[in-house]
Amino acid sequence: MPKPMRTCNTPGCPALTREPYCPDHRKEVQRRGDTKTDEERRFYGSARWQKTRARHRRLHPLCAECERQGYVKAGDMVDHIVPMREGGDPWDPVNHETLCNTHHQVKRARERHAA
Repeated sequence: MPKPMRTCNTPGCPALTREPYCPDHRKEVQRRGDTKTDEERRFYGSARWQKTRARHRRLHPLCAECERQGYVKAGDMVDHIVPMREGGDPWDPVNHETLCNTHHQVKRARERHAA
Protein backbone atom coordinates (compact mmCIF):
# COMPACT_ATOMS: atom_id res chain seq x y z
CA MET A 1 0.00 0.00 0.00
CA PRO A 2 1.56 3.35 -1.02
CA LYS A 3 2.18 6.09 1.49
CA PRO A 4 -0.51 8.76 1.66
CA MET A 5 0.10 12.07 -0.10
CA ARG A 6 0.99 15.08 2.06
CA THR A 7 2.27 18.59 1.50
CA CYS A 8 5.94 19.29 0.92
CA ASN A 9 7.98 20.13 4.05
CA THR A 10 9.20 23.38 2.46
CA PRO A 11 7.29 26.22 4.14
CA GLY A 12 4.64 27.65 1.82
CA CYS A 13 4.90 24.89 -0.81
CA PRO A 14 1.44 23.44 -1.54
CA ALA A 15 2.73 20.49 -3.64
CA LEU A 16 1.56 17.01 -2.62
CA THR A 17 4.17 14.27 -2.34
CA ARG A 18 4.82 10.89 -0.73
CA GLU A 19 8.36 11.94 0.24
CA PRO A 20 9.30 14.68 2.71
CA TYR A 21 9.91 17.17 -0.14
CA CYS A 22 8.39 17.67 -3.59
CA PRO A 23 10.64 17.12 -6.65
CA ASP A 24 11.21 20.88 -6.96
CA HIS A 25 12.63 21.16 -3.43
CA ARG A 26 14.16 17.68 -2.96
CA LYS A 27 17.32 18.42 -4.98
CA GLU A 28 17.84 21.74 -3.23
CA VAL A 29 17.57 20.11 0.20
CA GLN A 30 19.83 17.22 -0.80
CA ARG A 31 22.40 19.66 -2.17
CA ARG A 32 22.51 21.32 1.24
CA GLY A 33 22.84 17.86 2.79
CA ASP A 34 19.85 18.38 5.06
CA THR A 35 18.15 15.06 4.42
CA LYS A 36 18.52 11.60 2.97
CA THR A 37 16.27 10.23 0.27
CA ASP A 38 13.92 7.39 1.12
CA GLU A 39 16.22 5.07 -0.83
CA GLU A 40 19.21 6.14 1.29
CA ARG A 41 17.22 5.67 4.50
CA ARG A 42 16.30 2.14 3.41
CA PHE A 43 19.94 1.42 2.51
CA TYR A 44 21.40 2.65 5.82
CA GLY A 45 18.65 0.89 7.79
CA SER A 46 19.11 -2.45 6.02
CA ALA A 47 20.41 -5.47 7.89
CA ARG A 48 23.04 -5.98 5.20
CA TRP A 49 24.49 -2.48 5.72
CA GLN A 50 24.37 -2.84 9.51
CA LYS A 51 26.40 -6.07 9.28
CA THR A 52 28.84 -4.58 6.75
CA ARG A 53 29.30 -1.48 8.91
CA ALA A 54 29.86 -3.51 12.10
CA ARG A 55 32.42 -5.72 10.37
CA HIS A 56 34.29 -2.71 9.00
CA ARG A 57 34.39 -1.04 12.42
CA ARG A 58 35.73 -4.22 14.01
CA LEU A 59 38.53 -4.37 11.43
CA HIS A 60 39.18 -0.59 11.38
CA PRO A 61 38.21 0.92 14.76
CA LEU A 62 40.21 4.16 14.42
CA CYS A 63 39.38 7.32 12.47
CA ALA A 64 41.26 7.11 9.16
CA GLU A 65 41.69 10.90 8.89
CA CYS A 66 43.03 11.21 12.44
CA GLU A 67 45.51 8.46 11.66
CA ARG A 68 46.64 10.31 8.50
CA GLN A 69 47.28 13.36 10.70
CA GLY A 70 49.22 11.32 13.27
CA TYR A 71 46.50 11.12 15.94
CA VAL A 72 44.80 8.11 17.50
CA LYS A 73 41.06 8.52 17.91
CA ALA A 74 38.22 6.00 17.82
CA GLY A 75 35.99 6.22 14.76
CA ASP A 76 32.27 6.83 15.12
CA MET A 77 30.94 5.85 11.69
CA VAL A 78 31.72 4.15 8.42
CA ASP A 79 31.77 6.58 5.50
CA HIS A 80 31.70 5.97 1.75
CA ILE A 81 34.89 7.52 0.34
CA VAL A 82 33.16 8.13 -2.99
CA PRO A 83 29.55 8.99 -2.06
CA MET A 84 26.80 6.80 -3.47
CA ARG A 85 25.23 9.92 -5.01
CA GLU A 86 28.42 10.31 -7.06
CA GLY A 87 28.48 6.70 -8.20
CA GLY A 88 30.50 5.12 -5.39
CA ASP A 89 29.92 1.41 -4.88
CA PRO A 90 28.05 1.11 -1.57
CA TRP A 91 29.24 -2.47 -0.96
CA ASP A 92 32.91 -2.25 -2.00
CA PRO A 93 35.03 -2.44 1.19
CA VAL A 94 37.72 -0.34 -0.53
CA ASN A 95 35.14 2.49 -0.67
CA HIS A 96 34.60 2.43 3.13
CA GLU A 97 36.55 4.27 5.81
CA THR A 98 35.96 4.80 9.51
CA LEU A 99 35.72 8.46 10.55
CA CYS A 100 35.15 10.31 13.81
CA ASN A 101 32.19 12.72 13.91
CA THR A 102 34.43 15.76 13.45
CA HIS A 103 36.10 14.49 10.29
CA HIS A 104 32.82 13.18 8.92
CA GLN A 105 31.24 16.62 9.32
CA VAL A 106 34.25 18.26 7.63
CA LYS A 107 34.02 15.81 4.73
CA ARG A 108 30.25 16.33 4.34
CA ALA A 109 30.68 20.12 4.38
CA ARG A 110 33.35 19.85 1.69
CA GLU A 111 31.05 17.65 -0.43
CA ARG A 112 28.12 20.05 -0.01
CA HIS A 113 30.32 23.01 -0.94
CA ALA A 114 31.56 21.20 -4.08
CA ALA A 115 27.97 20.50 -5.16
